[in-house]
Amino acid sequence: MTIRFDAAYYDGKSSSRRIARVLIEPGGGVTVRVGDAEQRYRLADLEVSARLADTPRRLGLPDGGSCETTDNDAVDAALAGLRSGARGTRLVHRLVHRLESRLGYALAALLITVLSTWAFVEYGIPFVAERIADELPPSAERALGRHGLDALDRTLLAPSALDAEDRARAERVFARTLRAANLPPPRPRLALRASKRIGANAFALPAGIVVVTDDMVRLAANDDELAAVLAHELGHLYHRHILRQLLQNSATALLIAVTLGDLSSLTGLSATLPTFLVQQKYSRAFELEADQYSLQLLKKMGIAPSRLGDVLHRLAKSHGDDERRGVVDFLASHPATEERIRALRGP
Repeated sequence: MTIRFDAAYYDGKSSSRRIARVLIEPGGGVTVRVGDAEQRYRLADLEVSARLADTPRRLGLPDGGSCETTDNDAVDAALAGLRSGARGTRLVHRLVHRLESRLGYALAALLITVLSTWAFVEYGIPFVAERIADELPPSAERALGRHGLDALDRTLLAPSALDAEDRARAERVFARTLRAANLPPPRPRLALRASKRIGANAFALPAGIVVVTDDMVRLAANDDELAAVLAHELGHLYHRHILRQLLQNSATALLIAVTLGDLSSLTGLSATLPTFLVQQKYSRAFELEADQYSLQLLKKMGIAPSRLGDVLHRLAKSHGDDERRGVVDFLASHPATEERIRALRGP
């Protein structure tokens, strides 16, 4: 039986719209009549859009024109006459239409999509980021750390203004802490810097660069407190937190590394380091890992683990409400809650 329906015809050359009569014969022949003219096609050569509830269907014609109709039942009946290869397409069309026509199915699909996205962001991206961080070539990590420090020197940091005594003290404490840590290559190095913008701060960069500001050196009341700060940063290096966090926050770079295996391209992340260190915070899990590492290292050095809690407490007290006004300090990138300080100080 020949199937007939009206449609809006577009010739593909202009935006003009004309009424057409479409006839689809049992053998798959299609006739499109527009006024006194008519064109013949094969149904198999038409690009038929999937059914989306009761929205108009589009029939793309081989010559660039198209027909649009709201008679979805007629189009479905015509498609039902196709055999072999088109059978799967018909089934898909019917399935999509059935799903989209039922609110319960649509809500279930939405829920599955939301849960899948959340699970990927919460668990998938961190897992992949950790694997990539472990496989990153040493040369790429060194480049990332070097370029990152250069970017910070151009934006947030300045040469250290510490006097010779304070500089020697910082170098001495760092060397002592590093010997106790006995970290695998690359060997970490200390980078002393001044900064009015970020104040008292300390952070670790890829490839073993530990940046400590002049204000942080002065804030530490003694060598043990400075060693506690350095031990915490070595914990971030040991667990490669900064690299993993950068990867997690850069989905594009992560996808490139996963799909193309181009791990060296990740060095481009160095341009994001200044913004990351100012605006981002380590995850709670990363902070706890670094805390636990520093506690074990301080015990090995014969230093009371409470020293890190003491210096964090003094820093929070000295800044008062500044952090809420946007001051970037050690607390901004290392969230030191009262609970965490109490845990570090012990009972």
